[in-house]
Amino acid sequence: KSVSPEDVYKIFEEGFGRAYDAGYRSVSLSIDWSVFYDGSRYSFSAYEIYYDLAKKYDMAVQLIWNGYNYAGGCRFMPWQTDRSVYTALKLENTQSNKEIPDLAVPIYADEEADALNQLCAWLNYYDKDARTVSIQLADSPNSDSGIGKCWSGQFPAMLSLLERLGKTVKQSAYRMVTCVSLSASDIAEESDGMSYRQRLQGLIDSESIDMVGTSGLTLELPNLSGFEYGNNIPYISALTPITGRFVSQCAYAAANGYGIVVYELRSFRENDFGLFRADGKEWVNREEGFLSGSLFGKDIITESNYEEIALMNKCFNDAAPLLATLHSSDIITYNLQQDIACSNSRTIGKTEITFTFNRNESAPSGQGGVAAALVDVYGAYYLFASRSGGSFLIDGKVSQATVGSYVNGAWNPSDEAVTLSENNSFTAEAGKVYRILLK
Repeated sequence: KSVSPEDVYKIFEEGFGRAYDAGYRSVSLSIDWSVFYDGSRYSFSAYEIYYDLAKKYDMAVQLIWNGYNYAGGCRFMPWQTDRSVYTALKLENTQSNKEIPDLAVPIYADEEADALNQLCAWLNYYDKDARTVSIQLADSPNSDSGIGKCWSGQFPAMLSLLERLGKTVKQSAYRMVTCVSLSASDIAEESDGMSYRQRLQGLIDSESIDMVGTSGLTLELPNLSGFEYGNNIPYISALTPITGRFVSQCAYAAANGYGIVVYELRSFRENDFGLFRADGKEWVNREEGFLSGSLFGKDIITESNYEEIALMNKCFNDAAPLLATLHSSDIITYNLQQDIACSNSRTIGKTEITFTFNRNESAPSGQGGVAAALVDVYGAYYLFASRSGGSFLIDGKVSQATVGSYVNGAWNPSDEAVTLSENNSFTAEAGKVYRILLK
Protein backbone atom coordinates (compact mmCIF):
# COMPACT_ATOMS: atom_id res chain seq x y z
CA LYS A 1 0.00 0.00 0.00
CA SER A 2 2.93 2.33 0.56
CA VAL A 3 4.30 1.81 -2.96
CA SER A 4 3.25 4.39 -5.55
CA PRO A 5 2.10 3.37 -9.07
CA GLU A 6 5.35 4.83 -10.44
CA ASP A 7 7.40 2.70 -8.09
CA VAL A 8 5.35 -0.39 -8.93
CA TYR A 9 6.20 0.10 -12.59
CA LYS A 10 9.87 0.65 -11.76
CA ILE A 11 10.02 -2.48 -9.58
CA PHE A 12 8.34 -4.66 -12.18
CA GLU A 13 10.38 -3.26 -15.03
CA GLU A 14 13.60 -4.02 -13.18
CA GLY A 15 12.35 -7.54 -12.55
CA PHE A 16 11.52 -8.02 -16.23
CA GLY A 17 14.89 -6.63 -17.23
CA ARG A 18 16.79 -8.93 -14.90
CA ALA A 19 14.78 -11.96 -15.99
CA TYR A 20 15.52 -11.08 -19.62
CA ASP A 21 19.23 -10.62 -18.91
CA ALA A 22 19.24 -14.01 -17.15
CA GLY A 23 18.04 -15.61 -20.38
CA TYR A 24 14.32 -15.98 -19.75
CA ARG A 25 11.99 -15.37 -22.69
CA SER A 26 8.75 -16.45 -21.05
CA VAL A 27 7.16 -15.24 -17.81
CA SER A 28 4.20 -16.51 -15.82
CA LEU A 29 1.37 -14.40 -14.46
CA SER A 30 -1.09 -15.47 -11.77
CA ILE A 31 -4.44 -13.96 -12.69
CA ASP A 32 -7.08 -14.04 -9.97
CA TRP A 33 -10.81 -14.06 -10.68
CA SER A 34 -11.55 -12.15 -7.45
CA VAL A 35 -9.12 -9.36 -8.47
CA PHE A 36 -10.72 -8.44 -11.81
CA TYR A 37 -14.36 -9.08 -10.83
CA ASP A 38 -16.23 -7.75 -7.79
CA GLY A 39 -19.54 -9.50 -8.38
CA SER A 40 -20.94 -6.89 -10.74
CA ARG A 41 -18.12 -5.34 -12.81
CA TYR A 42 -15.06 -6.62 -14.67
CA SER A 43 -11.80 -4.66 -14.76
CA PHE A 44 -8.43 -5.95 -15.99
CA SER A 45 -6.49 -2.73 -15.44
CA ALA A 46 -4.33 -4.35 -12.72
CA TYR A 47 -2.76 -6.61 -15.35
CA GLU A 48 -2.04 -4.02 -18.03
CA ILE A 49 1.40 -3.16 -16.59
CA TYR A 50 2.44 -6.80 -16.90
CA TYR A 51 1.50 -6.99 -20.56
CA ASP A 52 3.05 -3.61 -21.30
CA LEU A 53 6.37 -4.83 -19.92
CA ALA A 54 6.06 -8.23 -21.61
CA LYS A 55 5.75 -6.40 -24.92
CA LYS A 56 8.65 -4.06 -24.10
CA TYR A 57 10.95 -6.99 -23.26
CA ASP A 58 9.54 -9.31 -25.94
CA MET A 59 8.44 -11.96 -23.44
CA ALA A 60 5.81 -14.65 -23.88
CA VAL A 61 3.22 -14.95 -21.07
CA GLN A 62 1.91 -18.11 -19.41
CA LEU A 63 -1.19 -17.53 -17.31
CA ILE A 64 -1.98 -19.27 -14.03
CA TRP A 65 -5.72 -19.07 -13.50
CA ASN A 66 -6.97 -18.83 -9.91
CA GLY A 67 -10.67 -19.63 -9.72
CA TYR A 68 -12.42 -21.96 -7.29
CA ASN A 69 -9.31 -24.13 -7.41
CA TYR A 70 -6.54 -22.06 -5.87
CA ALA A 71 -3.12 -23.66 -5.34
CA GLY A 72 -4.76 -27.03 -4.79
CA GLY A 73 -7.31 -25.69 -2.31
CA CYS A 74 -10.84 -24.44 -2.91
CA ARG A 75 -12.81 -21.34 -2.05
CA PHE A 76 -15.94 -19.32 -2.63
CA MET A 77 -15.65 -16.01 -4.42
CA PRO A 78 -16.25 -12.96 -2.15
CA TRP A 79 -19.69 -12.24 -3.66
CA GLN A 80 -20.93 -15.82 -3.29
CA THR A 81 -22.47 -15.41 0.15
CA ASP A 82 -26.12 -16.40 -0.40
CA ARG A 83 -26.20 -20.12 0.42
CA SER A 84 -29.67 -20.49 -1.05
CA VAL A 85 -28.05 -19.73 -4.43
CA TYR A 86 -24.47 -20.85 -3.87
CA THR A 87 -24.98 -24.28 -2.32
CA ALA A 88 -22.19 -25.51 -0.05
CA LEU A 89 -20.70 -28.78 1.02
CA LYS A 90 -19.43 -29.00 4.58
CA LEU A 91 -16.13 -30.70 5.25
CA GLU A 92 -15.58 -32.27 8.62
CA ASN A 93 -12.04 -33.50 9.09
CA THR A 94 -9.03 -32.71 11.20
CA GLN A 95 -7.49 -30.48 8.57
CA SER A 96 -10.40 -28.28 7.56
CA ASN A 97 -13.89 -27.92 8.98
CA LYS A 98 -15.44 -25.49 6.57
CA GLU A 99 -17.87 -25.04 3.71
CA ILE A 100 -16.74 -25.33 0.11
CA PRO A 101 -18.53 -24.83 -3.23
CA ASP A 102 -20.70 -27.76 -4.35
CA LEU A 103 -19.38 -27.99 -7.90
CA ALA A 104 -22.28 -30.18 -9.01
CA VAL A 105 -24.49 -27.05 -8.87
CA PRO A 106 -24.50 -25.46 -12.38
CA ILE A 107 -24.11 -21.86 -11.20
CA TYR A 108 -20.49 -22.43 -10.23
CA ALA A 109 -19.39 -23.63 -13.67
CA ASP A 110 -21.56 -20.97 -15.34
CA GLU A 111 -19.96 -18.11 -13.43
CA GLU A 112 -16.37 -19.31 -13.75
CA ALA A 113 -16.83 -19.99 -17.47
CA ASP A 114 -18.21 -16.48 -17.92
CA ALA A 115 -15.19 -15.03 -16.10
CA LEU A 116 -12.82 -16.94 -18.39
CA ASN A 117 -14.77 -15.76 -21.41
CA GLN A 118 -14.35 -12.15 -20.22
CA LEU A 119 -10.62 -12.73 -19.73
CA CYS A 120 -10.25 -14.13 -23.25
CA ALA A 121 -12.15 -11.14 -24.66
CA TRP A 122 -9.81 -8.75 -22.82
CA LEU A 123 -6.75 -10.63 -24.08
CA ASN A 124 -8.09 -10.44 -27.62
CA TYR A 125 -8.34 -6.67 -27.19
CA TYR A 126 -5.21 -5.85 -25.15
CA ASP A 127 -2.74 -8.57 -26.10
CA LYS A 128 -2.92 -7.84 -29.81
CA ASP A 129 0.41 -9.49 -30.65
CA ALA A 130 -0.73 -12.73 -28.95
CA ARG A 131 1.99 -13.08 -26.30
CA THR A 132 -0.15 -15.32 -24.10
CA VAL A 133 0.72 -18.89 -25.04
CA SER A 134 -1.01 -20.92 -22.32
CA ILE A 135 -3.35 -20.87 -19.34
CA GLN A 136 -3.14 -23.25 -16.38
CA LEU A 137 -6.76 -23.93 -15.42
CA ALA A 138 -6.13 -25.71 -12.10
CA ASP A 139 -3.40 -26.76 -9.72
CA SER A 140 -3.51 -30.24 -8.15
CA PRO A 141 -7.23 -31.05 -8.67
CA ASN A 142 -6.24 -34.74 -8.51
CA SER A 143 -4.86 -34.44 -4.99
CA ASP A 144 -6.35 -36.12 -1.94
CA SER A 145 -3.89 -34.81 0.62
CA GLY A 146 -3.07 -31.47 2.20
CA ILE A 147 -5.16 -28.49 1.14
CA GLY A 148 -6.21 -30.41 -1.97
CA LYS A 149 -8.21 -32.74 0.30
CA CYS A 150 -10.95 -30.12 0.13
CA TRP A 151 -11.90 -31.55 -3.26
CA SER A 152 -12.27 -35.06 -1.87
CA GLY A 153 -15.57 -36.54 -3.10
CA GLN A 154 -15.84 -33.98 -5.91
CA PHE A 155 -13.26 -35.10 -8.44
CA PRO A 156 -15.84 -36.05 -11.11
CA ALA A 157 -17.45 -32.62 -10.67
CA MET A 158 -14.03 -30.95 -10.78
CA LEU A 159 -13.21 -32.80 -14.01
CA SER A 160 -16.53 -31.68 -15.50
CA LEU A 161 -15.74 -28.09 -14.47
CA LEU A 162 -12.29 -28.24 -16.06
CA GLU A 163 -13.76 -29.58 -19.29
CA ARG A 164 -16.23 -26.68 -19.31
CA LEU A 165 -13.46 -24.14 -18.68
CA GLY A 166 -11.29 -25.67 -21.38
CA LYS A 167 -14.12 -25.52 -23.90
CA THR A 168 -14.70 -21.87 -23.02
CA VAL A 169 -11.09 -21.07 -23.88
CA LYS A 170 -11.20 -23.18 -27.06
CA GLN A 171 -14.35 -21.43 -28.28
CA SER A 172 -13.04 -17.91 -27.69
CA ALA A 173 -11.44 -15.70 -30.34
CA TYR A 174 -8.13 -15.75 -28.44
CA ARG A 175 -6.06 -18.91 -28.97
CA MET A 176 -3.88 -20.38 -26.22
CA VAL A 177 -2.96 -23.80 -24.83
CA THR A 178 -4.96 -25.11 -21.86
CA CYS A 179 -3.05 -26.84 -19.06
CA VAL A 180 -3.71 -28.60 -15.76
CA SER A 181 -0.98 -28.97 -13.14
CA LEU A 182 -1.06 -32.13 -11.05
CA SER A 183 0.07 -33.21 -7.63
CA ALA A 184 2.69 -35.94 -7.67
CA SER A 185 2.30 -36.84 -4.00
CA ASP A 186 -0.83 -39.00 -4.11
CA ILE A 187 0.18 -41.81 -6.45
CA ALA A 188 -0.64 -44.51 -3.88
CA GLU A 189 -3.95 -43.00 -2.74
CA GLU A 190 -7.48 -43.72 -3.87
CA SER A 191 -10.03 -40.90 -4.05
CA ASP A 192 -13.67 -40.86 -5.14
CA GLY A 193 -13.40 -44.59 -5.82
CA MET A 194 -10.62 -44.00 -8.34
CA SER A 195 -6.91 -44.73 -8.21
CA TYR A 196 -4.36 -42.03 -8.99
CA ARG A 197 -3.92 -43.55 -12.44
CA GLN A 198 -7.66 -43.43 -13.11
CA ARG A 199 -7.95 -39.82 -11.95
CA LEU A 200 -4.98 -38.77 -14.05
CA GLN A 201 -6.22 -40.69 -17.09
CA GLY A 202 -9.52 -38.81 -16.86
CA LEU A 203 -7.68 -35.53 -17.20
CA ILE A 204 -5.45 -36.81 -20.00
CA ASP A 205 -8.46 -37.96 -22.02
CA SER A 206 -10.25 -34.60 -21.77
CA GLU A 207 -10.61 -33.05 -25.22
CA SER A 208 -10.56 -29.51 -23.84
CA ILE A 209 -7.30 -29.83 -21.89
CA ASP A 210 -4.20 -29.74 -24.08
CA MET A 211 -1.44 -30.41 -21.55
CA VAL A 212 -1.33 -32.34 -18.29
CA GLY A 213 1.73 -32.56 -16.07
CA THR A 214 3.31 -32.15 -12.68
CA SER A 215 3.47 -28.89 -10.81
CA GLY A 216 6.62 -26.82 -11.15
CA LEU A 217 6.90 -26.75 -7.36
CA THR A 218 6.69 -30.53 -7.06
CA LEU A 219 10.06 -31.58 -5.69
CA GLU A 220 10.28 -34.88 -7.54
CA LEU A 221 9.36 -35.77 -11.11
CA PRO A 222 7.25 -38.94 -11.34
CA ASN A 223 7.52 -41.19 -14.35
CA LEU A 224 4.37 -40.60 -16.42
CA SER A 225 5.49 -42.75 -19.35
CA GLY A 226 3.15 -45.59 -18.41
CA PHE A 227 0.00 -43.57 -19.12
CA GLU A 228 -1.80 -43.80 -22.42
CA TYR A 229 -1.89 -40.29 -23.75
CA GLY A 230 -5.07 -39.04 -25.33
CA ASN A 231 -5.08 -35.45 -26.51
CA ASN A 232 -2.46 -34.31 -24.06
CA ILE A 233 1.29 -34.32 -23.62
CA PRO A 234 3.17 -34.23 -20.31
CA TYR A 235 4.66 -30.94 -19.23
CA ILE A 236 5.98 -29.03 -16.27
CA SER A 237 3.70 -26.15 -15.48
CA ALA A 238 4.49 -22.47 -15.36
CA LEU A 239 5.04 -22.46 -11.60
CA THR A 240 8.75 -21.63 -11.37
CA PRO A 241 10.05 -24.87 -12.88
CA ILE A 242 13.61 -23.57 -12.92
CA THR A 243 14.09 -21.70 -9.65
CA GLY A 244 12.31 -24.21 -7.44
CA ARG A 245 14.32 -27.19 -8.62
CA PHE A 246 17.70 -28.77 -8.88
CA VAL A 247 19.49 -27.98 -12.10
CA SER A 248 19.42 -31.73 -12.67
CA GLN A 249 15.61 -31.73 -12.60
CA CYS A 250 15.60 -29.10 -15.35
CA ALA A 251 17.94 -31.21 -17.47
CA TYR A 252 15.78 -34.27 -16.81
CA ALA A 253 12.70 -32.32 -17.87
CA ALA A 254 14.27 -31.14 -21.12
CA ALA A 255 15.48 -34.64 -22.00
CA ASN A 256 11.97 -36.03 -21.54
CA GLY A 257 10.13 -33.44 -23.59
CA TYR A 258 8.70 -31.37 -20.77
CA GLY A 259 8.43 -27.60 -21.07
CA ILE A 260 10.94 -25.56 -19.05
CA VAL A 261 12.46 -22.12 -18.71
CA VAL A 262 9.69 -19.93 -17.33
CA TYR A 263 10.34 -17.12 -14.87
CA GLU A 264 7.73 -16.08 -12.33
CA LEU A 265 8.14 -12.53 -11.09
CA ARG A 266 6.64 -12.95 -7.63
CA SER A 267 9.44 -12.75 -5.10
CA PHE A 268 8.03 -10.02 -2.87
CA ARG A 269 8.64 -12.16 0.21
CA GLU A 270 12.03 -13.43 1.21
CA ASN A 271 10.92 -17.04 1.29
CA ASP A 272 9.58 -17.01 -2.28
CA PHE A 273 11.38 -18.88 -5.01
CA GLY A 274 13.10 -16.67 -7.57
CA LEU A 275 16.47 -15.63 -8.88
CA PHE A 276 15.96 -12.30 -7.15
CA ARG A 277 14.22 -11.17 -4.00
CA ALA A 278 12.42 -7.92 -3.36
CA ASP A 279 14.23 -5.60 -0.96
CA GLY A 280 12.09 -2.53 -0.51
CA LYS A 281 11.74 -1.09 -3.99
CA GLU A 282 14.60 -2.99 -5.59
CA TRP A 283 15.33 -6.52 -6.77
CA VAL A 284 18.57 -7.97 -5.45
CA ASN A 285 20.38 -11.16 -6.38
CA ARG A 286 19.86 -13.97 -3.95
CA GLU A 287 23.14 -14.87 -2.36
CA GLU A 288 21.77 -17.06 0.40
CA GLY A 289 20.95 -20.69 -0.13
CA PHE A 290 17.49 -21.91 -1.01
CA LEU A 291 15.73 -25.19 -0.39
CA SER A 292 16.39 -27.58 -3.24
CA GLY A 293 14.09 -30.53 -3.79
CA SER A 294 15.01 -34.17 -3.42
CA LEU A 295 15.79 -36.11 -6.58
CA PHE A 296 16.41 -39.80 -7.14
CA GLY A 297 16.33 -40.54 -3.43
CA LYS A 298 18.79 -37.88 -2.35
CA ASP A 299 18.17 -35.94 0.84
CA ILE A 300 16.87 -32.38 0.68
CA ILE A 301 19.80 -30.01 0.77
CA THR A 302 20.39 -26.28 0.83
CA GLU A 303 22.59 -24.87 -1.90
CA SER A 304 23.25 -21.43 -3.37
CA ASN A 305 23.09 -22.33 -7.04
CA TYR A 306 21.16 -19.48 -8.64
CA GLU A 307 24.18 -18.60 -10.77
CA GLU A 308 24.36 -22.21 -11.93
CA ILE A 309 20.66 -22.14 -12.78
CA ALA A 310 21.11 -18.98 -14.87
CA LEU A 311 24.10 -20.43 -16.74
CA MET A 312 22.31 -23.70 -17.51
CA ASN A 313 19.26 -21.72 -18.57
CA LYS A 314 21.44 -19.79 -21.02
CA CYS A 315 22.54 -23.07 -22.59
CA PHE A 316 18.95 -24.23 -22.96
CA ASN A 317 18.05 -20.93 -24.65
CA ASP A 318 21.07 -21.08 -26.97
CA ALA A 319 19.96 -24.57 -28.07
CA ALA A 320 16.18 -23.95 -27.88
CA PRO A 321 15.46 -23.93 -31.65
CA LEU A 322 17.25 -27.27 -31.90
CA LEU A 323 15.61 -28.75 -28.78
CA ALA A 324 12.20 -28.01 -30.27
CA THR A 325 12.94 -30.34 -33.21
CA LEU A 326 14.50 -33.30 -31.40
CA HIS A 327 13.01 -36.57 -30.23
CA SER A 328 13.79 -37.42 -26.62
CA SER A 329 16.06 -40.24 -27.85
CA ASP A 330 18.33 -37.55 -29.32
CA ILE A 331 18.92 -35.96 -25.91
CA ILE A 332 20.90 -37.51 -23.07
CA THR A 333 21.96 -36.24 -19.65
CA TYR A 334 24.85 -36.91 -17.29
CA ASN A 335 25.27 -36.82 -13.52
CA LEU A 336 21.67 -36.04 -12.60
CA GLN A 337 22.50 -36.92 -9.00
CA GLN A 338 25.08 -34.13 -9.14
CA ASP A 339 27.82 -36.27 -7.59
CA ILE A 340 30.99 -34.38 -6.82
CA ALA A 341 33.00 -36.97 -8.74
CA CYS A 342 31.59 -38.81 -11.73
CA SER A 343 32.62 -40.35 -15.03
CA ASN A 344 29.82 -41.62 -17.21
CA SER A 345 29.85 -42.92 -20.80
CA ARG A 346 26.69 -42.88 -22.89
CA THR A 347 25.97 -43.46 -26.57
CA ILE A 348 23.98 -40.93 -28.58
CA GLY A 349 23.54 -41.22 -32.31
CA LYS A 350 26.33 -43.65 -33.16
CA THR A 351 28.93 -42.10 -30.88
CA GLU A 352 29.97 -42.77 -27.30
CA ILE A 353 30.51 -39.58 -25.30
CA THR A 354 31.96 -39.61 -21.78
CA PHE A 355 31.37 -36.81 -19.29
CA THR A 356 33.75 -36.56 -16.32
CA PHE A 357 33.45 -34.19 -13.37
CA ASN A 358 35.68 -33.92 -10.31
CA ARG A 359 35.72 -31.56 -7.36
CA ASN A 360 37.02 -28.12 -8.38
CA GLU A 361 36.60 -24.46 -7.54
CA SER A 362 33.17 -24.37 -9.23
CA ALA A 363 31.86 -27.15 -6.96
CA PRO A 364 33.22 -26.51 -3.48
CA SER A 365 30.05 -27.46 -1.63
CA GLY A 366 29.69 -31.11 -2.49
CA GLN A 367 27.49 -30.88 -5.59
CA GLY A 368 28.79 -31.73 -9.04
CA GLY A 369 27.89 -30.45 -12.47
CA VAL A 370 25.09 -31.71 -14.70
CA ALA A 371 25.69 -32.12 -18.44
CA ALA A 372 23.65 -32.71 -21.59
CA ALA A 373 24.37 -33.93 -25.11
CA LEU A 374 22.17 -33.51 -28.18
CA VAL A 375 22.49 -34.82 -31.73
CA ASP A 376 20.71 -33.32 -34.75
CA VAL A 377 19.55 -35.01 -37.96
CA TYR A 378 22.84 -34.16 -39.68
CA GLY A 379 24.96 -35.91 -37.05
CA ALA A 380 26.26 -32.78 -35.30
CA TYR A 381 26.63 -33.04 -31.51
CA TYR A 382 25.88 -30.26 -29.01
CA LEU A 383 27.35 -30.47 -25.49
CA PHE A 384 27.02 -28.27 -22.40
CA ALA A 385 27.37 -28.44 -18.62
CA SER A 386 26.02 -26.56 -15.61
CA ARG A 387 29.42 -26.05 -13.95
CA SER A 388 32.84 -25.30 -15.36
CA GLY A 389 35.61 -27.86 -15.15
CA GLY A 390 33.85 -30.96 -16.42
CA SER A 391 35.22 -32.61 -19.56
CA PHE A 392 33.72 -34.37 -22.56
CA LEU A 393 35.51 -37.24 -24.32
CA ILE A 394 34.27 -38.08 -27.83
CA ASP A 395 34.87 -41.56 -29.20
CA GLY A 396 35.56 -40.48 -32.77
CA LYS A 397 37.70 -38.17 -34.85
CA VAL A 398 36.60 -34.56 -34.48
CA SER A 399 36.74 -32.42 -37.62
CA GLN A 400 35.38 -29.21 -36.07
CA ALA A 401 34.58 -27.87 -32.59
CA THR A 402 32.89 -24.48 -32.09
CA VAL A 403 31.12 -22.48 -29.39
CA GLY A 404 27.95 -20.61 -30.28
CA SER A 405 24.17 -20.59 -30.31
CA TYR A 406 21.20 -21.05 -32.59
CA VAL A 407 19.99 -17.79 -34.18
CA ASN A 408 17.04 -17.71 -36.60
CA GLY A 409 17.19 -21.48 -36.93
CA ALA A 410 20.87 -21.72 -37.81
CA TRP A 411 24.03 -22.39 -35.79
CA ASN A 412 25.92 -19.14 -35.20
CA PRO A 413 29.52 -19.87 -34.10
CA SER A 414 31.54 -17.37 -32.10
CA ASP A 415 35.22 -16.59 -32.61
CA GLU A 416 36.18 -18.53 -29.47
CA ALA A 417 38.57 -21.41 -30.06
CA VAL A 418 37.96 -24.85 -28.54
CA THR A 419 41.09 -26.67 -27.40
CA LEU A 420 40.91 -30.41 -28.03
CA SER A 421 43.36 -32.92 -26.57
CA GLU A 422 44.92 -35.67 -28.63
CA ASN A 423 42.24 -38.11 -27.49
CA ASN A 424 39.41 -35.78 -28.62
CA SER A 425 38.42 -34.44 -25.21
CA PHE A 426 37.90 -30.87 -24.02
CA THR A 427 37.05 -29.04 -20.81
CA ALA A 428 33.65 -27.32 -20.85
CA GLU A 429 32.88 -23.89 -19.43
CA ALA A 430 29.45 -23.34 -17.88
CA GLY A 431 27.00 -21.26 -19.90
CA LYS A 432 28.45 -22.28 -23.29
CA VAL A 433 27.13 -24.69 -25.93
CA TYR A 434 29.77 -26.64 -27.89
CA ARG A 435 29.05 -28.02 -31.37
CA ILE A 436 31.09 -31.03 -32.46
CA LEU A 437 31.38 -32.37 -36.02
CA LEU A 438 33.00 -35.76 -36.67
CA LYS A 439 35.00 -36.86 -39.67
